[in-house]
Amino acid sequence: MPIENWDDKEIIDTDNGSEPAGDLDLKKNEELPIQEKRKRFFQSLNNKFMAMAMAGFLTLGSGWQESFADQIKLTRKDRGTITFSMEEGIKENSLKDFEKKLEEDEPKFMKWLEQYLKGVVVGIDGLTEQMLEPNEKEIQKAEKRLEKSINYSLRMDSAAGQSPEQVLETMTKFSKIRQDNKKVLDYAKKNPESIRNANRFLKEHIKDIILGNIFIDNSKAVRDQMMTSIQSPDISFGAYDVNQIYGIAAYSGISEQVGNNGEIKDSRNYLVITPSSFIFTSGEVDLTAYKNAFVHELGHTIRPRPHNELTPLWRALNEGRVQNIAFEILQYLSKNNSGAEPFIGFQIYYDNLVITASILESVAKSSSYEDLMANWHAGLIDDQELLVKLEIASKEVGVGSTTKYIKNFATSFEEKEYTEIVEASALLASQLLYSIGAGNIKPSAEIMKKILISGRKIGDQQKEIIEKQEGNWRRHTLSVLKNESEEN
Repeated sequence: MPIENWDDKEIIDTDNGSEPAGDLDLKKNEELPIQEKRKRFFQSLNNKFMAMAMAGFLTLGSGWQESFADQIKLTRKDRGTITFSMEEGIKENSLKDFEKKLEEDEPKFMKWLEQYLKGVVVGIDGLTEQMLEPNEKEIQKAEKRLEKSINYSLRMDSAAGQSPEQVLETMTKFSKIRQDNKKVLDYAKKNPESIRNANRFLKEHIKDIILGNIFIDNSKAVRDQMMTSIQSPDISFGAYDVNQIYGIAAYSGISEQVGNNGEIKDSRNYLVITPSSFIFTSGEVDLTAYKNAFVHELGHTIRPRPHNELTPLWRALNEGRVQNIAFEILQYLSKNNSGAEPFIGFQIYYDNLVITASILESVAKSSSYEDLMANWHAGLIDDQELLVKLEIASKEVGVGSTTKYIKNFATSFEEKEYTEIVEASALLASQLLYSIGAGNIKPSAEIMKKILISGRKIGDQQKEIIEKQEGNWRRHTLSVLKNESEEN
């Protein structure tokens, strides 16, 4: 989903019924033997990898037949197909246990969280009011600003030497933005109860949404940072918001009031939902798409950001990590609520980066650096420390290196066009899958698909979108296998 921030779980069944690594324990992993760390690693890959043996999606090397199978508790029936049993990553009991643990050990944080939740609920109430009782004068002003920005963009495209066909394509895209904004505003007028119900759902589940983010991060250092740097965001509805011409459906950031001497007098977090967040690829209003956009963007606002300039690596991995966590939360919520399913397939390069995020998270959580990705994402450690510790984590877990691939991807990330990012992110996911498989998992389009959709409720339209990407995934996974084979 074109969502911008400025600028899951299924596991192998084990004989002893152990929970996924990191479900409850708030401490770093103790020193573990390599077998145990490797087992934890493959457990933490959960629904994104544990289903890939189903229907022959997992290609096994000789090492998987005995000792390796023992480490990850594969089940082979009559020497036939290897199968796995699966569980969700965020479970009701584990989330409640996590909350109880925080109440006992970190009462100050829970007091802060209570205030944050109250602020978000107030923000959602305000959002409902803006959607159902819009200020017509402000909307007219916003529409004029959008029109002015569109005209300026078209002039710049023409001056840059774009062909008449390219300019016409841009005009068509901008025309659709106008139509979509009007369509959503009209929908809200005609279906006020549907809007109220969608926002009521967000309010009723806001605690689970926020706790889900904190639970998956599982970092005491990040929680401490949250108390000093994070406040409830000002939430608004951006009808005819100009950011939509850049493909942005929702965005968030920090607004600062600067004094005469350059000092920061006040700062506020903000979150803006535009009408584009309601529109799925069918062109129709879809409240599930809106819920996805809200959960994703709130995931940005709850996390501390690096104080220094955002690095190419941070920008390259940021959206994938937030989207990966949003999918886990939405998968959990959708178990008992229709209309809360993860919107896989909305933005393909985000989906590719979800695969990347899940791999890196699994490596870290299975090592002695359980909260590595969370701490880096919050700016508590820099890129260099992240890369060094990821290398150590890979060796601890017993899988191949991941750092050379993510460094290559990040180096030119901001210089790439959208279609190039789609290609590069698919290649990155294929490379990482090959690397962590240590030669035993061969990356394939089928595995990529399973990583995204296994155990998740998704609609037929989403499945069609993903199926269209399988050719791209297949091309990149075959390329990785060929290149790695030649190098070895």
